[in-house]
Amino acid sequence: MKGKSDCLSNNMESIKSLILKHLRAEITAEEQTALDVWLAISEANRELFAGINDPDRVALSLEKLGRLHEDQVWERLQAYGAGERGAGEKRGHFLRRYWWAAAAVILALLGIGSYWVFNNVAQKQIALTQEQRFKNDVAPGKNSALLTLAGGQKIVLDSNARGAISQQGNTTILNTNGQLVYKVATSSKQQATSPATYNTLTTGRGNQYQLVLPDGSKVWLNAASSIIYPSAFAGTERKVVITGEAYFEIAPLTSEGGHEKIPFIVKANGMEVKVLGTHFNVNTYDDEEALTTTLLEGSVKVSNGADNRVLRPGQQAVLSRDQGAAKNGGGAIKGNLASIRVVNDANIDEVMAWKNGVFKFNDATIESIMRQVARWYDVEVVYDTKVSQHFIADVPRDVPASELLKLLELTDQVHFKIEGKKITVIR
Repeated sequence: MKGKSDCLSNNMESIKSLILKHLRAEITAEEQTALDVWLAISEANRELFAGINDPDRVALSLEKLGRLHEDQVWERLQAYGAGERGAGEKRGHFLRRYWWAAAAVILALLGIGSYWVFNNVAQKQIALTQEQRFKNDVAPGKNSALLTLAGGQKIVLDSNARGAISQQGNTTILNTNGQLVYKVATSSKQQATSPATYNTLTTGRGNQYQLVLPDGSKVWLNAASSIIYPSAFAGTERKVVITGEAYFEIAPLTSEGGHEKIPFIVKANGMEVKVLGTHFNVNTYDDEEALTTTLLEGSVKVSNGADNRVLRPGQQAVLSRDQGAAKNGGGAIKGNLASIRVVNDANIDEVMAWKNGVFKFNDATIESIMRQVARWYDVEVVYDTKVSQHFIADVPRDVPASELLKLLELTDQVHFKIEGKKITVIR
């Protein structure tokens, strides 16, 4: 069993909260004890805490941070009580004067690990300058998808196209503001007399899209993902099939008589998730080492053949692939799924970061980071070096690839080179 100090050292969000309370003089005696335990764990923790309490280092860090979060930094300063900058007051002086609020902004926007990144940069020269390595930048992903109708017709969707695009029985298919909506004309959300027709919504790498199903359930589809679903739900269950990653907000639905709740079932790569009405995220990417289902609200049952688990909010079901699984030429990891493991107190912010428009890395390996980069920026990633460093950072998903890579480079543990649609990891 892990001791108290181990738990503290591994929970950066809790430590960040304690430091913020310390900065604002709102920390309780019990919380101060927890912070003291964390400080006693390592010299690195004490150095970090000392840096946060150093006005000059905080001012320098916030200047750097402002280049990544220009629209948020000064609003955050006001929110933390620093007020507006006085007329004629120089920014450096202002930041030193309100160092505690500046430190709070850094922690709030980037997290404790990213503060460590900003304040531990060894200014070394490498073979190519950053300008040379990033001269061919890559734009972030966008709202776009391909809709394949039951008859085989393909329709390209984006945020600009609006209005009705097809009619299937009593269901009108609408596209508006980056969202595909199925609107059933009848008073019932079910059409028991109509034959089922199945459509497929697919996002390529560098794309994402939203979908409102005929029953009113909402789906957010991440990059390189797909969902197969009927144009109208009928019968005693609602079933869809996905690949990649999707977040669901399921609308409750009852039978015609109103006596029986109709379950919603998500099938994905050997895993089945059964729900009645809830919010959850499913990640089934082939190049990840495990399939995960993370529950935000309600209740779901996750099944893998004979093995099944019922999740409570905040829990995550993990289905790891066999240890002997190996990547094929396309990067997919092949192998049978192991039994279901349940993680309590899952990092919901990290799981939902993609849907909320950010990258959120919490003690992440460079490989896991670059898998997300490859999908969102639609690039090939190659490695000229092995990187053992783990990273903690928050970065908006709407920035060019170079902004994310430059932040990672501040650790001086990794560097990158962009060549067209290829990003090379270098030292």
